[in-house]
Amino acid sequence: MKARAVMPAPGPRWSLRTCVTLFLLLSCLSCGLVLYRVAVMRERVGSDVRPQEAGKATTFLMIRAKNRPDYSSHSSAVDSGNSVQRTFFTRRCSPRTNVVFIKVHKAGSTTVTCILQRFGFQHNLTFMLPRNHKSDLGWPNLIKVEDYIPSADGRYNLVVDHTVYNRPLMEGLMPDNTAYVTVLRHPLAQIKSVFNWYKIKYEYGIRHPDPLGAFLKDPDRYEAPYVISRNHRLPHSFTKNFMAFDLGFPLGLSGRKNSAKEFVRKVDRELDFVLILEHLNESLVMLRRRMCWTTKDILYDLKPRNLKSYPEKFASSLKGLEERHRNWSNVDYELYKHFNRSLWEQVAKEGPDFTEEVRNFKHVVTAVAAYCDAGSGSGADEHHLLVEQSKWSEAFTVDAAFCTKLRMQWQDWYQVLKKTHRLPPDVSSATRETIGYPGLLSISKRQAAQLFGIEP
Repeated sequence: MKARAVMPAPGPRWSLRTCVTLFLLLSCLSCGLVLYRVAVMRERVGSDVRPQEAGKATTFLMIRAKNRPDYSSHSSAVDSGNSVQRTFFTRRCSPRTNVVFIKVHKAGSTTVTCILQRFGFQHNLTFMLPRNHKSDLGWPNLIKVEDYIPSADGRYNLVVDHTVYNRPLMEGLMPDNTAYVTVLRHPLAQIKSVFNWYKIKYEYGIRHPDPLGAFLKDPDRYEAPYVISRNHRLPHSFTKNFMAFDLGFPLGLSGRKNSAKEFVRKVDRELDFVLILEHLNESLVMLRRRMCWTTKDILYDLKPRNLKSYPEKFASSLKGLEERHRNWSNVDYELYKHFNRSLWEQVAKEGPDFTEEVRNFKHVVTAVAAYCDAGSGSGADEHHLLVEQSKWSEAFTVDAAFCTKLRMQWQDWYQVLKKTHRLPPDVSSATRETIGYPGLLSISKRQAAQLFGIEP
């Protein structure tokens, strides 16, 4: 008797009609998912964010300014020799790429620093980088040659770290056409952040349920023992004119009213622009115009660099103590009052078009944040976000790589900038060993290798 082969059980037979039906159902499901994502994005950033046809450009969404006229004749970039010249309306300008940013403590300066770090990297500029693993260039003292990493040609384009501002000293280190910029914050908001960050209630030994309120009622009581202590002899005060100190104001002159006004006039003469944290969007748009940059150059992460809350941030007991703080930290208040007023005077001179650009900039920032949020971990690497040309800036695209750079912390950037920094060919091994590297915070080693070609 012959053995009978055991055949596999026959599977279900699919008719052509069934296959076509399943294909259509799957196609509808895919389209539904895409439309759902677009609907979510529209809800977050407005009805002018539209899906694009799939193609080689792999564009996912497009941002168009609301009530947008044709701006094609207003904004352009022209390659003129080795430099780029841009035309906005009838004004022609060349981007400025040499910048000293005086990084004022607890004034939102880290957000601006990250913008400048991304800008410098994208434009292949040379940073004056601290040798240590911190973001200090000699601070709280004046900068010395031992504080920064030497560059291959001895030249630098950007300073973005904490350093005590000294114009003659910095002019000897930077090119002649350098722009000097800083950022200020309302002094009462700044001291709240200072109290939390530097743990002042412990440093000053303030044993009170409301340490900041207790301090402002009698600052001399707590400040004097700290300053004269042998263990705390510093050339500055954390609570008294701290922003002014970063800008070069000597602590011993703070009691003289005329000295404060003279110092404000000096800073006004020497600095090219001062941003105000409470009006960051207006400040960045004004900076863009002053520097002849693009909208993409000044984009920032909407997520605050410091998400932590702390009691002092919302302390209601300070409402009646602002005048006491004004008397205590008078130079900081004079600085803030002057440059806040100056910002709005400049805004008024720009005309109604400036307000229109700020509105558009906020819209783009929000749309980019929504795109980056939606693409995080969802395989959106294949899709780009297209921001159309406007009368203020040429068109640009945003992809997953840009989102990563947008959300990098300053520590991440220092890994990248130090690893890609060009050292002199004859630099000693001893100098190399003095270079400190902070750890990565918001990106992985794999991302660092893929995006920047470095091994942390």
